[in-house]
Amino acid sequence: MHLPLKPYYRVLITQEWLTCSKPVMDNILHLAEKHIQEFRKLKPCCFLELLKRLHFEVIAEYSKRIMKKKIKLKSEQQQMAMAEKICDDNRKIQELFTHYESKEDWLHHVLPKVAEVIKLQDPSMIVLETATLVRDYPDISEKHLSALLHIKANLPSKDVKSIKKVLQMTKEDLNSCHSAKSFFAFVPVR
Repeated sequence: MHLPLKPYYRVLITQEWLTCSKPVMDNILHLAEKHIQEFRKLKPCCFLELLKRLHFEVIAEYSKRIMKKKIKLKSEQQQMAMAEKICDDNRKIQELFTHYESKEDWLHHVLPKVAEVIKLQDPSMIVLETATLVRDYPDISEKHLSALLHIKANLPSKDVKSIKKVLQMTKEDLNSCHSAKSFFAFVPVR
């Protein structure tokens, strides 16, 4: 599944992707749908398992590209445009996988939550959204958060430090019985 999509994943979260000079997500979803059509020939339980894995892969690879630190945006308008593009791509992903009845609904919320951190400008609001992100995905690390905040080139370093502190405080507040899905553990960050 992964190899035919890999060249398209590489273009995600680049200036080329942001300026829409290539329909990257459309290409990814077209290939994904070809795979899904092949999966349909299998037994229903095998089809659903492969659909689940492909759905997870697309969201994880997209998230991985966000964490690559390949793009740094200085203006609020650029950050809002990027957040909007991520949400548009997420809608397309959601439409495809919902059409084929993926049971992994929780994946539809990952990218919009990340996009919200990119979109927000007020440090106190970023702190709140970060706390929500940590609550919902307690496996998010400081490296993930640093990579995400790296995109926001206009964010002063003192604000970055205070936002990162939320990561520790929120993780301490979470009780061990919280039933969050593990996601960011599968998204490598350098």
